[in-house]
Amino acid sequence: MKLVSPESLDRDRRAILDRYLPYLPSGAVCINVVLGDADWDVRPLFLIDDEVLIGRFSDVFDSTLLTQVASEIGAFSLLFEKETKVSIISDLKRLLVTRPFFENTLKDQIEQGIIRNLSELEDVVDQLIKVIGQLSHRSVVHGHVSPANIVLRAGRIVLVDPCLNALQGGSDMFSAPEVQRGVIPPATAEIYSLGKIIRSLKGDGLSERQKTLLDQLELTDPRHRASLLDVSLAFSAGEADGREAHSASDSISKEPPTSNDQGKEKFVDFIVGKGSGLSSTVVTLIALAFVLLYGLYSFAPITYHRVLAWIPFLATDYSPEYESSWASRERARMAVVARAAVIRGEPAAVRTILDDIDSGENPPNVRTRFLRIACDSDWRNDLTPTDLQVALALGLEKLLPQGAVKLPALEVLHPGVLLAILAETKPTQISKELSSIPLSILNSLPEPFRSVFGALGAIGVAVLGDAKAIAVASIITGNQDIGAVLSAFPKNLSAPKARVLIQALSPLIKTSPELAENVLKALSDRDDSLSASVNWFAASGLADWGRVKASDKLRLLSGLFFDNGTFTQLSDLLMFPMKDTRTTAAKKLGEQLELLKRGEDKLLEVLIATHHNLSREQVISLFAVLRVSEEARLPYVTAWFDMKPPSEFVLLALLARNNVTGHDLFNLEAARYIRKTTWDSSIEVLTLLSEHPEPLARMLAYTTLNPSDKVQRGVLERRLTVEEQEACKNFLSSKLGVVSGEKLS
Repeated sequence: MKLVSPESLDRDRRAILDRYLPYLPSGAVCINVVLGDADWDVRPLFLIDDEVLIGRFSDVFDSTLLTQVASEIGAFSLLFEKETKVSIISDLKRLLVTRPFFENTLKDQIEQGIIRNLSELEDVVDQLIKVIGQLSHRSVVHGHVSPANIVLRAGRIVLVDPCLNALQGGSDMFSAPEVQRGVIPPATAEIYSLGKIIRSLKGDGLSERQKTLLDQLELTDPRHRASLLDVSLAFSAGEADGREAHSASDSISKEPPTSNDQGKEKFVDFIVGKGSGLSSTVVTLIALAFVLLYGLYSFAPITYHRVLAWIPFLATDYSPEYESSWASRERARMAVVARAAVIRGEPAAVRTILDDIDSGENPPNVRTRFLRIACDSDWRNDLTPTDLQVALALGLEKLLPQGAVKLPALEVLHPGVLLAILAETKPTQISKELSSIPLSILNSLPEPFRSVFGALGAIGVAVLGDAKAIAVASIITGNQDIGAVLSAFPKNLSAPKARVLIQALSPLIKTSPELAENVLKALSDRDDSLSASVNWFAASGLADWGRVKASDKLRLLSGLFFDNGTFTQLSDLLMFPMKDTRTTAAKKLGEQLELLKRGEDKLLEVLIATHHNLSREQVISLFAVLRVSEEARLPYVTAWFDMKPPSEFVLLALLARNNVTGHDLFNLEAARYIRKTTWDSSIEVLTLLSEHPEPLARMLAYTTLNPSDKVQRGVLERRLTVEEQEACKNFLSSKLGVVSGEKLS
């Protein structure tokens, strides 16, 4: 990479830069250029609002691939680095990705000695492992995790340029062998790159175990590589639009320009000929003005009314005649008002129609929903005369002669009018023109529209003609029936992208039970993790999920949480298909039961992280046990073990509760339960059991350990020196053949 000024570029690269610059965000000022290896790879650095950004244009690819990649980058940005923006430049058949410019990458900082000590490097490794874990959990791909694509921002790791390098065939020593040019990189690439980076950062500071693990990460076949969990354990702390803006103030509602009261007086003096001696001239001018106004009224009525708007004593936006005709609800009389509003642009006719719409009336032969959207109060004052004429023409088309107004290109209209057109479009009647207008044109709309359409862009929707854009426009403007919802959440929409869209629609979902129920219905008829999660609520009646609002269920499905759950529902959520939700439920349960204080917090980790094969009823009952005091637990403990929980989980639960001291009924019954079953008697498990505070658990270990095995005998001998329970100590002495009081050799 090379940083140069635009003036120093050779002719060919300057031509490339000039071709790129018009596609940068509005107001961007190019200040420098970064040159990539390929001739076309010219990356402008530009300034917007005192912030330096860099724009990266991709290689040329077909539209399908560009859409797919834009979707991936958009999802990455939304979840991890919101300042990264991606757009499809159809004219160039390239992507444009813009983000903040960072002077140094991790590679630069290491080479320059900015990062050198061990603690800093270990912090980088620790953060990187967590970031790769987040990518995996969210099913998002970067594709080329490399020190050259990592920056440290306020001590926090930030991955930049997702997918681009991999897509374009860029590679270095950190690139996975399965990455191919022109193909979205697979998720397996991240774990390979992680291993390479850790090896390069830690160098000789690796244990033999860690070296072996890194060798496994760097295998050519992704199927044989170690897991991210292995990495985390081995390297844990203990292991060394470009639309011009217009407003009504520029058009029909603009007041005449005045400087001050003195100027007004001079104007009046001139009109009446006061002090000028030119009264005949004034009369002539007035006559000419009226002739001009009559000509405008006859041949250019819209211009006529714009001129009147500048003359307060002539302008009017109220007409009793229009009010009466419109209120009659007679088609012929309403058509008179419609023509006056659309063809002649009479303010009084416009006001009559819009006031009626604003009052909540639904007059016949009028597309009232369309007009309410197009002329919404949030942007009505920003509509140009053309915007208003088009909106009225489309909303009143049944009252107008065919072809009464020639419509301009849709892309020049205000986004609010486009939103109305979009919301009233049927998915089966998508026009080619809508399919050529970028979705980003709606970014200037106020909230919640901006966030919702921003989320659509992030999941790969690029144009207004996309069926999902049409469906979402319909939903967000009030049409929340199942058909619109099914179009917004088609079966081919991936689960992560569906979750992004649910989160974006959450303000509407919260206030509309109908929308919430229809979204749940749409998600249940899929074959993925989302449908499994939806159906999970109905699979058991123990926690009374039928009483929970659909909007709260959708919060859980989207990765958020809800605050009104019962204790039983919190317990049940430990069996929810999504790990994030299980983790949050565990945290809330831990706080309610003060499990950390009681030394039982590790049990939550077992429930979250392992495949314990407990039933939902068993999990709920287990927390009913933990909820009551030790003195009142006996019937609850007995009832829980009568449910025949898997012995593997009972053993893990017993080991997890090794901080619970004193007499503990659950631990005692757990040890008894395990003794009657087949259980994992590995040396690791036996060692942990031998150190357990529950005597019966220790006896399980003592009776199973073989004194003839050197390692196992060592465990027994160590325990003999620290065992305080007399019966256990006598058993150890007998098993080891040691006379009471005799020292071990």
